[in-house]
Amino acid sequence: YRALKQSGLQSGQRLCVVGIGGLGHLAVQIGKAMGASVYGVDLAEDKLKLATECGADGVFNAAAGPVHKEIKKLGGMHVVLVASGS
Repeated sequence: YRALKQSGLQSGQRLCVVGIGGLGHLAVQIGKAMGASVYGVDLAEDKLKLATECGADGVFNAAAGPVHKEIKKLGGMHVVLVASGS
């Protein structure tokens, strides 16, 4: 929550959440509650399904190809929150 508040995310902007897990799925929900268009990125189809169930407007499987090209087609993102482990 704090990261999204400090990012300055505003209603109507686009948010990309990378890593839909314990924190990422919460970021999707909070982003939607803040009025953002939310997109999820993950490697696992079950996590992408979770993002959709949590309200994501779209999802991208990073294992399927270059996600940045798809994001660019949307006009880019205003905020990207990385919640994936390394």
